[in-house]
Amino acid sequence: MKQVFFLISFAMAIAFSSCSSSRNTAKAGKASLIGEWIIVSALDSSTEGGMKPAVISFSEDGKVNGCATVNNFFGEYTSKGKNLAFSDNMGMTRMMGSSMEMESAITTAMMQVSSYSVKDKTAVLLDGNGKTVMVLNRK
Repeated sequence: MKQVFFLISFAMAIAFSSCSSSRNTAKAGKASLIGEWIIVSALDSSTEGGMKPAVISFSEDGKVNGCATVNNFFGEYTSKGKNLAFSDNMGMTRMMGSSMEMESAITTAMMQVSSYSVKDKTAVLLDGNGKTVMVLNRK
């Protein structure tokens, strides 16, 4: 009897976990920003060689955080269709470092973003005129 209970429990666990993971994949979708990204460039400036890697992470609950090569940032974003906006009250640590120009480009670009497109493992963030202000690669 215990073996039957164990087998049924095991089968149910597998069924629930497979449903859960497929739901999450479908929710995020291929064209979604949800997840972790490497910031490749901002305002036509490469982030290569920064004090720390430039990264950004979008969560399903509208939170965003990352590193702008020196300081960490955090806040919220809104996205509807291909429209994207970062909150006006983004927070950031306040340290000085060797790649402050790169950091400035990243934070300035974030405030200019109004839409995005995702193709394969690359996301392009655009301003209101359709100009690329930031390029991301999926981590």
